[in-house]
Amino acid sequence: IGRRAALAVENARLVAAARRAQRDAERAATRTIRLQTLSAALAGALTPNDVAVAAVRQGVAAIGADAGLLVLVSPDGRMLDVMEATGYDARHLEQWHRFSVDAAVPLAEAVRTGSVVIVPSAEERDARYPRMTGDVPATYPASICVPLMAEGRSFGALGLSFRDAIVVGDEDRELLLAVARQCAQAVRRATLFDAEGVARAAAEAAGRRLSFLADASAALASLDFETTLQQVAQLAVPSFADYVVIDLRGDDGSIRRVASAHVDPDGAAILQGTSRYYRRAS
Repeated sequence: IGRRAALAVENARLVAAARRAQRDAERAATRTIRLQTLSAALAGALTPNDVAVAAVRQGVAAIGADAGLLVLVSPDGRMLDVMEATGYDARHLEQWHRFSVDAAVPLAEAVRTGSVVIVPSAEERDARYPRMTGDVPATYPASICVPLMAEGRSFGALGLSFRDAIVVGDEDRELLLAVARQCAQAVRRATLFDAEGVARAAAEAAGRRLSFLADASAALASLDFETTLQQVAQLAVPSFADYVVIDLRGDDGSIRRVASAHVDPDGAAILQGTSRYYRRAS
């Protein structure tokens, strides 16, 4: 009887261990799938706004939250701007679309400290953040705020809200940090991509200006000033303007149209006719 009892107990332990291993494997597979889905969504986002939308939607799904939002630190480092949010009341979002980094709220604390801030229940929230009582709807009493880090400092945070009290284990923390890392990398990549686009546009604009100056300098070398001015007017359209008119004042005070150019051929004819309104200088 003792041997049979021992075997039964050992079998029960093995079955329980196998079930735990299966549950752990299923949870690991689920986390992997969620992270892969998040990675795919973030990979297709090119702008910071696109990244914010993908991060919030997929981050909420990956963690199993009921609502979520992403905030970024303003350029002056003093404010937090809500880039994207889902699941919250519109009036509440309007009130909190921008708030101070020093505000006594979990999101701001996560940004200031660079650490994950977990509020597991309404009681915990009221104890730690008494000023939030009455300001924040009790629809989401529990929350998790994960900072977005780059180069050793936080530049934003991902906030996740829950309708019920939560318990966050070590595996959950690992998943949260993995989600935050992916979101942070995507935001930085999109920001750099935007900056590169701005720099490229500025370089192209500078190139056009230099090209215009070179062409204008070549045109001004001509001794026929009317032909020169007409060439300059044509060079300026459409690089800098939709139309150009050049009028010269004579010794007797009269004004003569010597050059004009318009992006629209029909508009060019109209420009020619406007010269009759300015026959003399005031």
